[in-house]
Amino acid sequence: MLACRPTHTAASESSVRYFFCTDSSLTAQKILLFYAERWNIETFFQETKDKLHMGDYRLRSLFAIKRYMLVLQLAYTFIVQHYQQGFSIGYWRANKERRRSLLFYVYQKAQKGVSPQSLEKELMMA
Repeated sequence: MLACRPTHTAASESSVRYFFCTDSSLTAQKILLFYAERWNIETFFQETKDKLHMGDYRLRSLFAIKRYMLVLQLAYTFIVQHYQQGFSIGYWRANKERRRSLLFYVYQKAQKGVSPQSLEKELMMA
């Protein structure tokens, strides 16, 4: 086990970070290096599970699973690149834009006199 804290923080229990490693031959620096290299991978999987529902798929063929993973990676990359603010903020902004767009669409349909029942059917909410 490795315990460390940022150099410019007060010594308190909340500032200490713990790292566990089963290879006792590694130095503290090497453990932190491996951890840093894995960080982007771990956050990718955490964010795609939480926001893009990566674990919710029910696919049987290896080809379908690979294709699904590719679509998730493309969606993740698009959000990060398009919004240039990291995935979580980009995802929040994309959802905000989607909701705003839907609201505007419903407003336009209402202005044209489309009934709520027709709109509900069109949006497949019925």
